[in-house]
Amino acid sequence: MKDPTVVTAHERNRIEQYAGTSLKDADPEELRFIITQSKSAGNTYFKEKKYKGTVSVLNGAWPRRGLLTLTRTCVCNVDAIRMYSQAIAGNETDHTLFSNRSASYLAIGLLEQALWDAQKSVSLKPDWGKGYYRLGCALESLNNWEAAYTAFSRASELEPNDSVLTKKVSAAKKRLEEDTRAMNAAAAVERHNLVLKLRHARHKDQRLQMLNQFKQSMTAPDWELEDLEWPTWIPNLRRTPIDAKEYLKSDQRRTGLLSYVTALSDLAAPKDCIKALEDHTRLSWFAKALQTHFKNQSSSHTVVISSGGGVLGLLAAQAGAQKVTQVERSKMLYRMARQILDSNKNLPYSKNVEIVSGVLETVRVGSEGDSHMTEQITETGIPELFQPPVKQYHHTETPADTLVIDLLDHTILGMGLLKSVDYSAKHLLSSGAQVFPGKVKIMGQLAEFKLDTVEGFNLSPMDCYRWYPGDERFQHQNMPFRALSDPFVAVEIDLTSRVANIQKDDGFLKDSDTTWEYDEDISLKVVRNGQWNAVVFWFELYSNCHDNEILSNGTFSSSSQGNPAILPASSWGQGVQYLDTKTIEEGTDVSVRVQQDQSQVVFTSHPPQYRMHHALVPRWHYDMILDTERNRAYNEAIQKAVASRKSSAYGQKVHCLDMGAGSGLLSMMAARAGSDYTYAAEVSAHMCDVAEECTIMNGFLDKILVLDRDVRRMDVLRKPDGTPPELQRPVDLAIFEVFDSGLIGEGILHILAAAKAKLLMPNATLVPCRAEVYAQPIQMRVDSTHGLDIQQANRWRWRADYEGVELGKNKDAWIPLAPPSKVFSFDFYDIEKCAMDNENTLTFTVDTKGTCNAIAMWFNLHLDDEISLSTSPYRDKGPTWQQAVQYIEEIRVEEGDTFQVEAKHDTYSVSYKLVQDDAIKGKRTEVPLYDGTWKATLERLESFNSQIVKSCVQNPLEYRFVAQSSIQFAARPHDFGLEAAQAMHGYGKHSKSLSAPRAAMSTETGRVGSIPREEVITNDSANNVTDNIYEKIGTNLHHIPSHPIGIIKEAIYGYFDRNYPDTFTKFDDLHPVVTATANFDEVLVPSDHVSRSPNDTYYVDSETVLRCHTSAHQAETLRKGFTSFLVTGDVYRRDSIDSTHYPVFHQMEGVRVFTEDEWKAAGASDGTAFCEQELKKALEGLAKELFGDVEMRWIDAYFPFTDPSFELEIYFKDQWLEVLGCGVMEQEILDKNGREGHKAWAFGLGLERLAMVLYDIPDIRLFWTSDQRFLKQFKEGDLQSKFKPYSKYPPCFKDVAFWISEDFTENNLCELVRGIAGDLVEEVKLIDDFTHPKTGKTSNCFRIAYRSMERSLTDDEINNLQEEVRKQVASKLNVELR
Repeated sequence: MKDPTVVTAHERNRIEQYAGTSLKDADPEELRFIITQSKSAGNTYFKEKKYKGTVSVLNGAWPRRGLLTLTRTCVCNVDAIRMYSQAIAGNETDHTLFSNRSASYLAIGLLEQALWDAQKSVSLKPDWGKGYYRLGCALESLNNWEAAYTAFSRASELEPNDSVLTKKVSAAKKRLEEDTRAMNAAAAVERHNLVLKLRHARHKDQRLQMLNQFKQSMTAPDWELEDLEWPTWIPNLRRTPIDAKEYLKSDQRRTGLLSYVTALSDLAAPKDCIKALEDHTRLSWFAKALQTHFKNQSSSHTVVISSGGGVLGLLAAQAGAQKVTQVERSKMLYRMARQILDSNKNLPYSKNVEIVSGVLETVRVGSEGDSHMTEQITETGIPELFQPPVKQYHHTETPADTLVIDLLDHTILGMGLLKSVDYSAKHLLSSGAQVFPGKVKIMGQLAEFKLDTVEGFNLSPMDCYRWYPGDERFQHQNMPFRALSDPFVAVEIDLTSRVANIQKDDGFLKDSDTTWEYDEDISLKVVRNGQWNAVVFWFELYSNCHDNEILSNGTFSSSSQGNPAILPASSWGQGVQYLDTKTIEEGTDVSVRVQQDQSQVVFTSHPPQYRMHHALVPRWHYDMILDTERNRAYNEAIQKAVASRKSSAYGQKVHCLDMGAGSGLLSMMAARAGSDYTYAAEVSAHMCDVAEECTIMNGFLDKILVLDRDVRRMDVLRKPDGTPPELQRPVDLAIFEVFDSGLIGEGILHILAAAKAKLLMPNATLVPCRAEVYAQPIQMRVDSTHGLDIQQANRWRWRADYEGVELGKNKDAWIPLAPPSKVFSFDFYDIEKCAMDNENTLTFTVDTKGTCNAIAMWFNLHLDDEISLSTSPYRDKGPTWQQAVQYIEEIRVEEGDTFQVEAKHDTYSVSYKLVQDDAIKGKRTEVPLYDGTWKATLERLESFNSQIVKSCVQNPLEYRFVAQSSIQFAARPHDFGLEAAQAMHGYGKHSKSLSAPRAAMSTETGRVGSIPREEVITNDSANNVTDNIYEKIGTNLHHIPSHPIGIIKEAIYGYFDRNYPDTFTKFDDLHPVVTATANFDEVLVPSDHVSRSPNDTYYVDSETVLRCHTSAHQAETLRKGFTSFLVTGDVYRRDSIDSTHYPVFHQMEGVRVFTEDEWKAAGASDGTAFCEQELKKALEGLAKELFGDVEMRWIDAYFPFTDPSFELEIYFKDQWLEVLGCGVMEQEILDKNGREGHKAWAFGLGLERLAMVLYDIPDIRLFWTSDQRFLKQFKEGDLQSKFKPYSKYPPCFKDVAFWISEDFTENNLCELVRGIAGDLVEEVKLIDDFTHPKTGKTSNCFRIAYRSMERSLTDDEINNLQEEVRKQVASKLNVELR
């Protein structure tokens, strides 16, 4: 590369030839003299600032000796530069010459030349500080601040005492930071604009599809697409009081919803209180304070206002309180407290404790104010749906001289601490009463919650999704943050003084419901640079008796130094409020506004936060992102997998699928490892936004495609409705992390099975590849505390499903009782086997004496054959997964005992149940598995919850209403009589469950009305819906214009539009889940009709079904005012298996209502006869429209909902075929639904039946295929095409014979076979029916025909299916195989 600082050899030769002399011939002494003189002259000129001169280029010799002077022609008109250049010509290795000439160039603005010389000087003398200084100056002049900062820093390292260099370093650093911020801001704007464009395109596509799906819904005119979005959260909601009475009165549904939230919290409260019973520090602090208090003075009456757990009253009596009135604020907490009190009735002081249930306002001294109380409760109380309102008021004989209260949680005031103290001061306490705790000090600290680089990726876009509508509870050990200030005292509340002030009636707390008790700006010193986006806060409790010990829910540095000691309680957790992000610098002062009223503390930055939110990333995403072990393991495994695929791809591109992509982290790992293209599939629209931002931020826009899709609905083929496929081709590598603490709880088995069937190459690599689940019996219960028996609290732990618990970090909370055992193994490469129900009986041998009340579960996850992750509690692990714990019936066990546990998994969850035997019965404890009243209330609440979710799924207006109400409750819970935690129970419940409408309108599949699996396949004893049926819900073949079902539907619509213009309203997207009342009773199906049997109908629960016919919408549609309508939809019936029967098919219902004026205007006196005539005229015309000029006949028939009833048959292809059923609607239906005195006709027809006849389709299963060889044979509007068989794969026949039981039905057998083999089963046919002459037992033999419509089946595949059929027939149908 040419050196621009000196002449080239070629140039030197030319100059020497021109001058007639050469430097090598010069006298060395003379040459050194000339160099020295030139350098000296250059320095002189530079000092005199004689940069420019008039001397031309010297091409000759020096005047004295005639020595040639060689210089660069481009710089020879400058004095200093000319002299330095002459010196350089004689010595090209002198670093000082280049340094000096660089300064000269810089002085006259020749910046590039200055940079060249400075670089040359540094290269000649790498350890010379001045050279780096010259280099920094040149770079500085070119505005290259990053390189200038590096050069000045190196110069300063070499010359550490040079003050000029220190200033240069500081100035360059400042400019670099400014430029970096500016460049980052510009880049962020560009990236953000790109993200917005992609998001807008994706949302536009979703909205268009939703609009197409819902345009014919009966509620469509009443709602807008925006109603499907989660409402916006505005920060000012917290600071704006609301008139709860008027708010509830404006819509009665809000009152019901509020009662639901209250009941939900009531059920959750006892389990939450167990944490307090396990918190020895907390209980000891109260016990010591009370002992000291009652030792120094006697107490005639103590009021305890408990947060739950039931022990504070007993601790007060134990310390010496003569009479204790303990108030429990809810029904379930009262039951829990009573159980603990009854368990300790042998203690002499227990008789001093009286427990009161209900709101505190029902407790008064004496008999004062009953009428006033009634008015007050009516005015401020919340009507209860799930427990009767409190009607009795509790009267105490004397006022209390001591108040003990622990209504505290992470929000500090959100449980009603101050309101309860204030009420007690006015109505329950005597003058001079003592309060425990005596003082509450609220502490705060400025904080930065920010994601650093994770495995080399910038995930900062997730930070803007970190917010919470109230005060979020967190444990700082699990949720790290950077403290940006020292702890500060936010508010100090002296409860004892507060009581005294209230009793003096000095105006204290005037208008406290609408004003702030405390509102101050606090100036704080910033202790480190950072992005301030939160305030963490906690409290310190001070006793009136032992101020040398402070109880706190925070483990941060305290406001107190040295003594008194800080006692950290573990049961409360700390609180955090999120603010808008603000950059703050160390040493500066910032102001934070602190506002406090009776029920909340609010922190506000200056200027106040204004950013609105409508999307929240669940907290477990942050745990996952911060799990270094998980991230590194996945990164290493993905790198190995991609490298392996690359090495065997023979030049082909490697495609990857990330299932459940979340933030896109694993997708980016794959892209970085070399995946040519990665599909990131994520069902949450908000997480898709996050993933899209992260991938763009990290430069993977051209490598990763973020898809808002459920993997189970994706395909590599064009879909039947014409929707293009999501994937270009099957992928080579699948990565997934869709696991919960119990491994399979998030549906990974079904996701992977669907992916393998449609999206993966046959030899695709899976990361992870397999997993094992382990179980261990443990003791995890409370026994006693401070001499009190609290075992009965353990009944409140139970839940139907397992829960996540950090056993490894809380080893003192549980005891292992027997060695762990492997429960299930899952080989993800053999997903067909994994995705089947399984069970295993585990035998445990006890090695530690104790009480077994739970099964702990964890898993080992193998990413490949070498890299594994484990959630075992016996090893260190990251925060992503906890262990799973399921509570079982308590039994006492001794060392050496053995007992059995039955483990089951239904492919969605693992469950455990104690195997009962005589030995177990003798080991049971006195503690039941759960509280019976609690369980009954839960079941009622679950039913109400199902109604809410169904309403939200079916009507976006209901969804919007519930969402808005939940946000308002969360913003100002105390305005509605809620505790902060109660409001967040409701918010958390609904922010999760109310994503159902979004899922139910899953636009990627064109499925409207598709609902979460748990809403269709429930734990209800009546439920008989299978996964095979659930997968069909919302497929909506009748929405596809080019599908035979859609073609027939549109042809019928066209006929009625032409012959009865503007008459019929069409509905073809009504929800398939209906009430049994609508499906049967409202269309007059007799109570003993066979169709009501679970053998014939799919029941979601005892009161809800998958509709058996579109007539299920008849009564509802009449009530809504429609008089002529066509209803089309998918219907569901348990049926036999053959070529013409399928459990899901499509019907069309037609209804037309006539008034008396209409039939009289037509000259008819009999409305029924008129209807019959009009009906037959309309349907005969329809038959001709579809089949041409065919012979027809009417057959008398019976249907419960019409009289007279008929069937229409046509003579077609040399046989009589039934086309439809119809009749004159029963008058009772009209009269009950607002059409008294009217007459109507109704018909119903099966679209598959018509399509099979018209198109010569031989097998009903073909309607459900995605094979283009079938679908391409049909065109929109074409009724003339005939199906041409494209291949006839051979059937495979297998027989199964068994002795039947009394409750055996063929439909149950068909449902079982279909659930195993799906559409691979063509027919199930009874071929032998034999009754044994001696035993009277009956044997049936069924022949099962297996045949795929798309491929040949292998012997192994059929044998595996048949073996599973035999296994499940024996275990589930109560038959004996032969």
